[in-house]
Amino acid sequence: MKKVLLTVLILLFLNTISFSKVISENVKIKIPPNFYTYEFTLKELTNIYPFVKELKEVQYFKDLSNLFDLNTRVIIITNNKNKVEFFNNIMKDYKFLDSPKFNFLKIELDKITKSKNETEIVNSYFSMLKKLEFYNDKTMWIYVGNMEIKNLDNVNASTFKSEIKSEIMKFEKDITANPLGLKFINIDVNQNYFNEMIINLDSELEKPAKVINKGIVSFKNRKAIMAYINCYNNCEYVDSLFNSVLQPSFLLQKSNYIKTDNVKQDKDIPKQLEELNNLYKSGALTEKEFKAAKAKILQ
Repeated sequence: MKKVLLTVLILLFLNTISFSKVISENVKIKIPPNFYTYEFTLKELTNIYPFVKELKEVQYFKDLSNLFDLNTRVIIITNNKNKVEFFNNIMKDYKFLDSPKFNFLKIELDKITKSKNETEIVNSYFSMLKKLEFYNDKTMWIYVGNMEIKNLDNVNASTFKSEIKSEIMKFEKDITANPLGLKFINIDVNQNYFNEMIINLDSELEKPAKVINKGIVSFKNRKAIMAYINCYNNCEYVDSLFNSVLQPSFLLQKSNYIKTDNVKQDKDIPKQLEELNNLYKSGALTEKEFKAAKAKILQ
């Protein structure tokens, strides 16, 4: 009996602490206390549900296919244990959704595919989330790609940022493409700690419901890693969850880790070198990355 009680206490304790998860070479994320994870690949998803491949014809997914292929890993980080169990079930049994309790999914999906009214489509989508009990949870999605983007080094960050802003401005003004009035509140192209590109895009929607989207596409060894949160209610947590999960990964903007001001003060250099050395010792940086970052601090 004592062993059983001890095991229960240990399990309860483990559920109150955070832990790290390696998602790629020298890239770690932090799983917050009382959060759960589930992982699958897009190949596994399409093997179970072949119709998903048809999404490649949608422009949004065509754009993503330039960065992610079927070997991409999808990691779900959520405080909703039911969501983890749901994805676990649908990935194990393709007949799981045939249960009568999920008839509402077929009804709402039918409305979405047949309706030409954007408000009705969004309302049907929210209806599904609420019935699945996914509406008020806190969930972050991470896509870990394994495709090397060979022409990435030739992209000019400033020019690329201007092009993104130009396209987004067109999108925001296009009533047909953006009938709900989605607004982008932050657009930025910068460098992450690995001296590779990071793209930040934050957007929000006021009607028919309050929606906040926060996401990045960052790169490590020219391979894309995308992380995003879609929040539909009570969104004060978004920034803190986003940063706490990704801070250990070094995928965020470089300025979050080491000061990159044009004028460096001598008193900052020892501290920066100490921080850099700690990162190298922890395994977060390779020797090559460590030497490159050290040279940049001392230049």
